[in-house]
Amino acid sequence: MAALTLTGISGNPLANVSLTGTLAGTSIGATLAGSQGFTVGVLTPTPPNNATVTITAGNVLTGGGTFTTDQATNSTITINHEDVSSATSISGLTGAAVISEVSVDDYGHTTGLAQRNLTLNDLGYTGDTDADNYGSWSINDGTTSEAIASGDTLNVSASAPISATYTAGTNTLAFSSTAITDVESDAAPALGGELDLNSNDITGTGNIDITGTITSTGNIDASGGSVIDSLDQSVRDIPQNATDTGAYSLVASDAGKHVVVDNNVTIPVSPAVLTTGEVVTVFNNTNSEIDIIHTGTTLYLAGTSGTQTSPRTLKARGIATILCVDTDTYVIGGAGVS
Repeated sequence: MAALTLTGISGNPLANVSLTGTLAGTSIGATLAGSQGFTVGVLTPTPPNNATVTITAGNVLTGGGTFTTDQATNSTITINHEDVSSATSISGLTGAAVISEVSVDDYGHTTGLAQRNLTLNDLGYTGDTDADNYGSWSINDGTTSEAIASGDTLNVSASAPISATYTAGTNTLAFSSTAITDVESDAAPALGGELDLNSNDITGTGNIDITGTITSTGNIDASGGSVIDSLDQSVRDIPQNATDTGAYSLVASDAGKHVVVDNNVTIPVSPAVLTTGEVVTVFNNTNSEIDIIHTGTTLYLAGTSGTQTSPRTLKARGIATILCVDTDTYVIGGAGVS
């Protein structure tokens, strides 16, 4: 507040009068006009001390300036935040890229950013360095191997007796089988491929009925029974097909068997009763000789040269074996054959 000196006052003299107050200008005439005994004069203010005010920017601020306490005009002073950061923006991170480091100054301003790619080793998988390893995966069914590329879909299917069940909650794929674990579990088992015994035995009571060929590189043990051929007879036996009285003519069912006769035996020429490789045995069940008749066929006597068209003789209680070696061609031999 300024101290004003009042001069030029007329009327009753006032000595040592000091007026103080807030003045809109240098004249207070409007305020004192009409006061009793006063003539309005002029108050002259004492000029103040015109000091200078300086504003200086502190840490991480810029700008500043000065102004005086007796400012004649408006003045603007600006303070700015200083750009102390050297960091550059990082955006669009994809795949395994992550922000790995953030540097700041003493005032918390970001001064640097760094990035790198995560590896499986960072996640605790020691030794692995690449999280995207699909490119090296493959699927193999024992015959064909196929690469599984990143983004490919692997479909799993199963067919009877194998079934596959996927559980979404636990991401579990389970396989099960309805196949029997032993032959006894199936009343009518059927093989879909070769049967490998893995050095085990097939044992049991019953028949093995096979249409086809049995191939063996070892022994077929039939000590507890018989091995039956296509003629439904044991391969170790010479079954008896006929016991006849009177003259007898061989028939096809005699092949692989023996016949017991008491009279002459004929080998028919048409139709042929034996084929190549088939054999029949004749037993003379009498005390006298009988004839083996072969008119129209070739009959060799085993152990001799040439052929004979006349009947062969089979002595009493003799045994003759007749082997077919070609169409209508036979060889005869045995005890008592001449």
